Amino acid sequence: MHPSFRRYDWTRRNDHFVLAAPDCLAFGGGGHFGLYFDASFEYGSSQESATFANECLSSTPQFKIIKVEIWGFSEGRANLDR
Repeated sequence: MHPSFRRYDWTRRNDHFVLAAPDCLAFGGGGHFGLYFDASFEYGSSQESATFANECLSSTPQFKIIKVEIWGFSEGRANLDR
């Protein structure tokens, strides 16, 4: 497997960026989630979302999650002390 990186900009068709609910974590929306994780982070799915007009982000629309890497961003050093 050779991952590749591609950026999907906001289409401005909706503002469904992130859904954080007790049963899932999802990104993008408007009919389908661009990326969806179930509450246990065991299973996920990816389909085209109206929010980002992304392609399916995995080799299959439904998948079993093996590992998740999460990144965060902060503004300056002041946030590191919290």
